[in-house]
Amino acid sequence: MKTIFSVIIFSVLLSCSMFQEENEYQLIYEFENLDETSQKEKVIEVLSKRLSNYGLNFKFDSSKSKDILLTIKADTIYKDRIDNLITNRGKLEFWECYKSKDVLESLLRYDNSLNQGALQELVAFPNVPYDPTIFYCSSENLGVVLENLNKEAFKSFFDNEFKYLKFLKGQPNDIEVVGFYAVKSNEEDKALVTGSDITKAFQTYNYIDKPTISIEMSEEGGKKWEHMTNEAYINNTQIAITVNDIVYSAPGVSAGPITGGKSEISGNYTLEEAQDLAAVLSAGDIIPKLKLVKFLERKNE
Repeated sequence: MKTIFSVIIFSVLLSCSMFQEENEYQLIYEFENLDETSQKEKVIEVLSKRLSNYGLNFKFDSSKSKDILLTIKADTIYKDRIDNLITNRGKLEFWECYKSKDVLESLLRYDNSLNQGALQELVAFPNVPYDPTIFYCSSENLGVVLENLNKEAFKSFFDNEFKYLKFLKGQPNDIEVVGFYAVKSNEEDKALVTGSDITKAFQTYNYIDKPTISIEMSEEGGKKWEHMTNEAYINNTQIAITVNDIVYSAPGVSAGPITGGKSEISGNYTLEEAQDLAAVLSAGDIIPKLKLVKFLERKNE
């Protein structure tokens, strides 16, 4: 009932104030990588699917060689929210984590023997058993930590013990601290389960009434998900769920493999953020990076 009620309220707000047809707004976007402009029509198709969830009166114009022009007719709009819907790449991936205890032991051996303890001066380690996070660092030290993780000596050391080890960043918390996760990649550096396996995504609530995104997968995606959750269950490991290469959650699998191709993405979402991410994931394909270069507002007097 709560989900239905929130959707009704959300729709009323959009139709009554956010998107009344009175003024005209234009948002002009460019591709960050100009070599990807050939994908323009496909990108517009995906963006149109995203915006169609909101009752918007909108139109895309791709007549200029490098730009995408979005025109919206409404009483007023939330520019930042629209911009987030457009620029979100929609890259959803699921990665099996290594056991944090095993990786941490090797990390400390490397840092003490080959790195003069430099990494330990920059990070903090979790005190909770079975925490999938390997370590934490401040956003201020993030660049230096990444430099340490990208050293050839570091990569060579870990190649001997953890084949295709990959570190992923989490979301910064309220005090700008970032967690790092160690996941199992492969030769192609491709996640087993991705957004291409998703057939449906919608905003809902978890058991503590926090906004989340429920997802449903294709038959093939469901089989891969069952295999992945079975491996995590057998190995007593977690699965890192990433959006645009950022870990949003890393749940464990405590009751055996998950069948039926259903899952949930949780995180510190507001209601609007969960609704918007569901719209992005429902639209399917990953899009290239876009940037807003101009915003125009034309009010009807």
